[in-house]
Amino acid sequence: MPRLWLNLFVDQSGVSPQSQAITVSEIAKTLGLPLNLIESDHSGSVILSNNQLSSYGNAEVYLKITFRNGTFSYLSAPLHTSVEVQDVEFLELSIVFLTGPPGTPYRALVNAHCVYEVLGQTTTGPEPITGVGLNP
Repeated sequence: MPRLWLNLFVDQSGVSPQSQAITVSEIAKTLGLPLNLIESDHSGSVILSNNQLSSYGNAEVYLKITFRNGTFSYLSAPLHTSVEVQDVEFLELSIVFLTGPPGTPYRALVNAHCVYEVLGQTTTGPEPITGVGLNP
């Protein structure tokens, strides 16, 4: 089976208009097929600066697995042990990070990926749904 992957990269800076969570996602439509989730991981950080004091933190990276029957489950990254999952309609990789309080400069530089296989299929597999971007 060919290995497929979802990949996200965030390089964003600005001044937070309010305390908020910013989410970036990429979704693969997997047509209700069984998947082998091989690995997910991430790197990078978010830096906040306020009154000459800087701090940094980690973004939350997770997989949302939506099943054919409409239910879903979450797995946090990193995932270093492969997991087989049946009847997967959508596989979504997301990065979430917090900014704030209002007026606080921030810089987010985060990369995340998920490597997976579609089980029992000999073609190249599902295509990622494009156009899913920053959603403050």
